[in-house]
Amino acid sequence: MAKKFKRALSALTATVMSLSVAATMFNAVAEETTEATDDPLLPNVEIGSTVEAEDMYLNGLEVWQSIYENQVPGYSGEGFVYVTSGSIEFEVEVEEPGMYEIWTDYVQILSNPGESRQQSIEINGVQYTNQYSYANTWTEKCFANVRFNEGINTVKFTNSYGYAAHDTITIKKAEFADLTAVNPTLSDSKATPEAKSLMAYLCDVYGTGILSGQQTIYGGGHGVTTTIRYDAATNTCVDADGNTYKFDEADKAVADDGSTFVWKCYDDNGQVYNYNTQNRNYSYNEYDRELKYVKETVGDFPAIQGFDFGANCPCYAWDDGIVERMIDWTNNKNGICTASWHINVPTVLADYTLGEPLDFSKTTYSEKCDFSPSNAYTEGTIEYDYYQLCLENLAEQLLRLQEANVPVLFRPLHEADGNYSNGG
Repeated sequence: MAKKFKRALSALTATVMSLSVAATMFNAVAEETTEATDDPLLPNVEIGSTVEAEDMYLNGLEVWQSIYENQVPGYSGEGFVYVTSGSIEFEVEVEEPGMYEIWTDYVQILSNPGESRQQSIEINGVQYTNQYSYANTWTEKCFANVRFNEGINTVKFTNSYGYAAHDTITIKKAEFADLTAVNPTLSDSKATPEAKSLMAYLCDVYGTGILSGQQTIYGGGHGVTTTIRYDAATNTCVDADGNTYKFDEADKAVADDGSTFVWKCYDDNGQVYNYNTQNRNYSYNEYDRELKYVKETVGDFPAIQGFDFGANCPCYAWDDGIVERMIDWTNNKNGICTASWHINVPTVLADYTLGEPLDFSKTTYSEKCDFSPSNAYTEGTIEYDYYQLCLENLAEQLLRLQEANVPVLFRPLHEADGNYSNGG
């Protein structure tokens, strides 16, 4: 089984998105100003050294001893540099390319305690961002692990809606965690041979590279409408080009106007087309849209495909073919399956009868409901009964996967706190 998972790793392109927030500038007591020039001579910072921020090239910045009425004692040197605009600039020369850490002693008092403000740094013209937590005393922070090229590299601290003050800056070689301590033994003594084999493979490649992966949509996502119609006169499902589609007689039904239709039909490749009661045609969901894009872009599929059991929610459970798709991905394409699990709950419990369907619009994944998570483990409550039904629905799908010898990297409740966003 382990051999099955040894496949070529694909590259993925990641897009990093930044969020912008408004900032208000504080007045401050300034001591000196360095004027910007077209071609400044930047100071060089040696690896392993700590320098005063005010000794760097200050492009339109000033040296401060206090921020408005806020005193920040404990700084070293003549003062500190408050990055309200402009930039702190210097060079770093390295003999060999690699990863390096940039540390700074900072204060950041613009946000409220417990909150953060975004800061930016440019390495050879490429911008990186990080969050600086509120700090009214000098606080040491590793801004980032960055890659320096062989030779001279330019570093620039810039304002990015955060207005942090910097006292010292330290550059040092990056230190990485020890990746050798890997234990392939699973905690579950009843783990299947396939699960053990997958874990052994993950341990085998651990620390040697990156397994590429792509999350795919579930439920009603990526819908595609077709021209397929059910013709009662010929008892066939046929599209505008005259192609016919198979269906089960058991899926026949009668509409309110007395007309006959079938709930779903199939093509020779096993694609399922579901009936749309409003338009009286058939559609399907292109669940592998992102996978096709990856294949077309880089020439191969990712090693891991991400699925989601969200369509099995008791309120609106429908079959989106997740089990069949996971079986196909592992057994026919030698891929690894990972799966998350969205659990929507009734927005208003009074609107819900256990085991009965509920429209998706009357469910939620946020805290805006009267469903009490603490009651999910309290017998005799509707929340407990609902959660048990969720587990039963999930177990049914997992057992089907187990019977097909498909192991799963399971990630339940992956957004349980509800704060998913572009910032993670």
